[in-house]
Amino acid sequence: MEVINKYDEETPWIDAWIRWDRNSKEVFDEDQDDDDDDDDAEEGEDDRVPPTASFSFDYKLPPREKCCPPSYNTNFTLKLKGFPSESEQIWNSTGLTMWPSSYYLCEYLLDNFQKHLSLNITDFETKATTGTGTTTAQNPGALAPINAIELGSGLGRCGLLLHHLLIRSTGNNNDSRNSHIYLTDGDTDTLAQLRANNRNHIHHHRNHGISCHQLLWGKDPTRAFCERQLTIGETTGGVDIVFGSDLIYSPRVIQPLFETVSILLQQNRSVNSDNSCSTTTTTPPTTTTTDTPIFLMAHSDRREGSSVTVDMVLEGAKTAALDVEILQEVKGEGIYIFAFKRTS
Repeated sequence: MEVINKYDEETPWIDAWIRWDRNSKEVFDEDQDDDDDDDDAEEGEDDRVPPTASFSFDYKLPPREKCCPPSYNTNFTLKLKGFPSESEQIWNSTGLTMWPSSYYLCEYLLDNFQKHLSLNITDFETKATTGTGTTTAQNPGALAPINAIELGSGLGRCGLLLHHLLIRSTGNNNDSRNSHIYLTDGDTDTLAQLRANNRNHIHHHRNHGISCHQLLWGKDPTRAFCERQLTIGETTGGVDIVFGSDLIYSPRVIQPLFETVSILLQQNRSVNSDNSCSTTTTTPPTTTTTDTPIFLMAHSDRREGSSVTVDMVLEGAKTAALDVEILQEVKGEGIYIFAFKRTS
């Protein structure tokens, strides 16, 4: 088995194969002979077309008055590289450009991330300076790590923003509440650009990590992903929040997407069931970050090339035994932000 550099074992795949009604193995097998005959290509050479578009987004992150001077700059600029929406590369890999729903999901995260991750900035800063050494639910040392997973990360806009939000909110050197954000995508070309964007923006911090991984949707690949990534030491790490934008543009992806979501949304950090992330029974931490993990999804029913209606999304969630709430509807844009939770 080929392992790509330091990353997980990955399957050659582009999302255009959904539209072509073909799977990755069929296409890869057909093209393998051509690859073998290319004597001029050096091993490990990246022949992808370099990005031709730059995207820049300005955000105002929450201030941290107790640990930073009043003049501390809360402005944050996120710069990403990709391709224009009309370029040929987007026909193969739609994640290589920016889609409108990501804007609304980012705005929602800016306004609501503390609520969904049970973050109380005042409690964190106050407890961190008391020096009492007590172990309570409000003491950062007693709180479980925050694990967030972005599905269909594309160029990384939403996931990278959340990473910096978590650093700004809980990242002082006195607290010990860790976080890790897993940026995931299935498309091989998109994943390469996602990693490049992540390298340009990664903020090294002892308590807050971020990494990029391939995650093809469906039961089996999701279970394999959980076994590889969510097992930490002798315990199984849970998922606190799953999120993504502009994920569903073909009816064929509805079922595998919600299969993945259902498996990731575990009530506990160690679950042994047909949908579990681990077959190992372990003792979960004494506290968790949220009572019920949640999946936040921004969806556009007017995305170019999409044949997926809101009713189809709701029906897919119902089939997967997920409760759904419409958190926001952008009038005139056909964009919705949904919250999904497991019913059992």
